Amino acid sequence: MFHHLVALAEKLQQGTDGFAPTGFYWPGQPIRWVVHFTPGQAVRVEETSIALPRPFAGRTSGPAASLLVDRASYALGYAKSTKGKEASNERSSQYHAKFMELLRSFLQWDGLTDAHLREVLEVLVGLLEDEKVLSQIRASATGITADDWVSFMPEWGPLKGQHLYDHPLARVFWVEELQRRTLANGVEGECAICGRQRPLLRKLPLQVKGTIPIHSLNHDAFPSFSLSSGGAQIGICFECGDKATRALDYLWSHKDHHQNLIKDPDSNDSLKNQRAVFWLKEPVALETGEAETVIDLTMLAPVLGRRPGASLSQLYNLLKLPWKPATHALLLDDNAFFLAVFSPNKTRLALREWIQVSLEELKEHLRRFLNAVQIVDEFGEPKLFSIGDLLDVLNAGNPNVLRNLLRTAFLGWAPPRELLTISVRLMRNPRLWIADKKDQGSNRDPGNKKKDQGKEKRKDESEEKRRLPPLPNVVAVAKLVLVYGKGDDRMVSLDQENRSAAYLCGRLLAIMEEAQLRASQYKVNRTLVERFYGAASTAPAATFGGLIRQATTAHLPELGRDLNVEMEEVMTKIDQAGGFPRILTLEEQAEFGLGFYHQRAAFRARRKEKKQEGEMEQETGGVEE
Repeated sequence: MFHHLVALAEKLQQGTDGFAPTGFYWPGQPIRWVVHFTPGQAVRVEETSIALPRPFAGRTSGPAASLLVDRASYALGYAKSTKGKEASNERSSQYHAKFMELLRSFLQWDGLTDAHLREVLEVLVGLLEDEKVLSQIRASATGITADDWVSFMPEWGPLKGQHLYDHPLARVFWVEELQRRTLANGVEGECAICGRQRPLLRKLPLQVKGTIPIHSLNHDAFPSFSLSSGGAQIGICFECGDKATRALDYLWSHKDHHQNLIKDPDSNDSLKNQRAVFWLKEPVALETGEAETVIDLTMLAPVLGRRPGASLSQLYNLLKLPWKPATHALLLDDNAFFLAVFSPNKTRLALREWIQVSLEELKEHLRRFLNAVQIVDEFGEPKLFSIGDLLDVLNAGNPNVLRNLLRTAFLGWAPPRELLTISVRLMRNPRLWIADKKDQGSNRDPGNKKKDQGKEKRKDESEEKRRLPPLPNVVAVAKLVLVYGKGDDRMVSLDQENRSAAYLCGRLLAIMEEAQLRASQYKVNRTLVERFYGAASTAPAATFGGLIRQATTAHLPELGRDLNVEMEEVMTKIDQAGGFPRILTLEEQAEFGLGFYHQRAAFRARRKEKKQEGEMEQETGGVEE
């Protein structure tokens, strides 16, 4: 992974907007205050919000200042926190002393050859050593907190209006300072990334988003290279370590390169949280059919997002076309897609998964994955589901299931069986299947209210329904496991040719539910689903006898011929398949759910079509032209 991050950094350094220079990167907060100063004049403080990369190495243990830009606790010795509490004045004084120590080191540096910069720095040191000036700055910055970022800007001479930390000589000095802080004393060796003999790092020079260490090697049991935790245990040079961490920070911050996959609602610091960062080795122009398309991350990212909409359909259509490089010298196998999944917290950045796959293989794997998860929605319209959509079903569960799901989508692995267990368990919950009130009319009898008890029950049901994932997502997860690698384009909608007894039993239950709804004009207290889905989906032979008697005596005689014929056809196919099974396996329970879902969606699609035809007849007055 580090090797590919270094290669990415070298490409980004060739002029990519937003990529930080060596030793710089993007902390989470902008620069909020700029101190403008001129010799012999009062200092002016400007409140602002500037998002710029800046020198910062992170602080894991003990105070450590950044050069010429830092939080107010360091730059100004300010003690009030964001919660309005006064921090220790002794500690803030210690922080400010570190800031001034680094500033004086810069003044004494042999490489400080710019006389104008030296003059400006001498003036700034004099100001920041004067407690009266510091008090004036703090008083002028209304609302400042100890965590606010502060920068310094001279208002005279050649450097007028420039942030001092961004001066070329300040950058050079800062890189040397970072090396002093991060290199292992006297340890040289072959860098594991570039292969050159260089001084090796004791720790990586930067942190992700300014607060998250990329590695934590504080015990001798963890290091490599047979070195102690104080040695060069990561085995890479400063240049490679800097490039890798800046590249990762860029991916972490750039909206087109990251996606939160699972978020623990109770803690931002939990290792359950999982974020993916991803990138292409390079964008590639392809001939797709008669057109030329550039494949980049904006095309591929919808696979990971939630509710990606039309963008996922566009990718799916593109994947079904033949891909041919527009430049004959380019081979798809030479390009690659990279994805890493991390769990960040305050102490370390845990790598959960690393995926590297060629563009040629990626195309085929994604096509098969999207084929397998495509299914009609509850009203019969074909729908695609992204990995993010399927994660709604997992509900921040086992992180291993997520990793295996990513391997299915990007590497072509078989889907994890745990997905079938999760989806079938959810489908056994009758609340998942309760029809939408707009479709069913009134799902509850308004005349059958038992006052407070009934209200409380409906409130509990409503809360439970909100906790459940969307029904189509659950069914798509089950379908993925059932069909992947077995003809992935099957079972998108109602399959009239399917002879599986379990699938047919699911269809039969949906037909009987439809008969009940039609007979009651779509106004019932409890449908067959709420009462019998769990039993019917696990033990059909013991359940369907009574349901068939009830349907044939109470519901079907009142209805038209079409529903009776459909029920007879399905029952005939069940007889031909060997009759009602006594017990259904986990896979068969998933097939049952698919059959029920497909048949119900087909009924709803017919009702929708009839309603639209009726509305058109009303608009035209029932006259055909």
